[in-house]
Amino acid sequence: LAKFVEEEVENSEGKFVLVQPAQCSNIGFWYVPPRLRPFDRETATKEDWAELGRVAPKVKDAMQKAGDAMIGFQPIASMGYVNFFRLVLPNPRHVTEMDLRSMLDRMDVYGQEF
Repeated sequence: LAKFVEEEVENSEGKFVLVQPAQCSNIGFWYVPPRLRPFDRETATKEDWAELGRVAPKVKDAMQKAGDAMIGFQPIASMGYVNFFRLVLPNPRHVTEMDLRSMLDRMDVYGQEF
């Protein structure tokens, strides 16, 4: 399922950006709000990265308030990564590809205003 999410992120037309390739059941990605698109990791300024780092906490807060999916976020400062979503998929029997695609779609809806 992590590979499925990786493919969804890579094919999201810039809504999401992959942090690194999926590792086992883990996948890390950024949600990119419309005002920061297209987001190019190579040419992004410090200000762009700072703005991107403020998005995950806001999207997670909106999801929690709506009673939606619980998904963690974190930065990895030593690697230069601002806050990103870290999705851990421990049991594929309880989550389907459709569930994950729907979650990404809802994240995009929540993130439109940020």
